[in-house]
This record gives sequence, C-alpha cells and structure tokens, in this order.
Amino acid sequence: MDSSSRDDSGFTLVEIVIAIVLVGILSAVVVVGIGRLTEQGAAAGCAASADAARAATTSYYATNLTYPATIDQLVTGTHLTLSNGVTTAGTTATGPGWTMTMTPGASGAPPTFTCNSTGNTATATVAPSGTTACPGTYTGWTAEYYNGITLTGTPLLCRDDPSLNFNWASGSPATAIPANRFSARWTRNITFTAGDHTFTVGSDDG
Repeated sequence: MDSSSRDDSGFTLVEIVIAIVLVGILSAVVVVGIGRLTEQGAAAGCAASADAARAATTSYYATNLTYPATIDQLVTGTHLTLSNGVTTAGTTATGPGWTMTMTPGASGAPPTFTCNSTGNTATATVAPSGTTACPGTYTGWTAEYYNGITLTGTPLLCRDDPSLNFNWASGSPATAIPANRFSARWTRNITFTAGDHTFTVGSDDG
C-alpha cells in the first residue's frame, strides 16, 4: 500500500505537515501585524500626551510665570489631564507601550518632552522657534509689535503671548509701544486633530 495515499476520511502525513507549516506562517504574519499596530498605537498615544503636555506647559507658565520642573506639577495643578492608565512620577509619564520623559529647560527655557515607544525615540520640543523678526523660543504665540500699521521694520517688542484675548482700550500692549497706530503679528505652530475646525476672530477699531 502506498504510504502517501489516503482514503476519503483521512489525510496523508505530507498533507498534515503542510497544513502545520501554513498555520505557523499565518500565525507569524498575524503576530507581526498586531505588533506593528501596537507599536503605532503606542507612538500615537505618546505623541498625543506630548501635545497635551505642551499645551499644559503654556497654561502653567501663564499662571505661574515660570515653567514646571516636573510632569507632576502639571497634573496636580490641573493643567494636564492624561488618559486613563497613564501614570506619572516626577519627570516621566508612562502609558501602554510608551514612556514620556520631561527634561526641564535651563536658565528659564521651556522643557522638552521625549517619547519612547517600543524602542522608537522621538523628541517633541514644547516651544516652536520664533520668527525671523523675533528669533528665540516661545511656548505660546510669537508676538511682533511694530510702530506703524504696515508690519515692517524692526519690532518695538517681541513677546511670548500665551493666548490672543486682549482689551487695551485707550492704552497699548506695552510701554514701549504707542497707544495709536501700531500693528502686531502673532505666529504659532499648532497640530490639529483630523476633522472640521471653526475659527472665530473678533476686533473693535482694529
């Protein structure tokens, strides 16, 4: 009897071995796919937490006029709310598959946040660089205030404005700026989530 033959109710040894090999290959593909999805999810989770920490740092600075030294300061001060399952300890925050580390800035500079997810490391700087007219590091809006209404020349003042909500009435943004016929430009890099966004701008006599 041929050892490789089979009847209608059974399989040959060769067929069984082939089936086992195919199952092993498919299992490996599934494991790799899940691993990549997990890695992408961890990276996205850390990036989202870094964005939240960046915004919280701006809020903290606006309230305290100084930058936080730890992530715990952001959390206990209610400036930062992290997702469920994320724990903080000093200058680190840990989530599923990722760790975010905060490095305080030197000499009054803002901190940076470094993400490490499943072996991949990326650094998210809290503050974007300034503009050509106002170089430097800013946590909020890079504000350029000019004499005149043409936004040209050298700014009278470069300032880090945490938000755009002013009521100068008959005054001016600062003592170095005239109360009348001045102009201002604000610049900032912001990462938005996917979807629709509505921007509303209001002004009075400006």
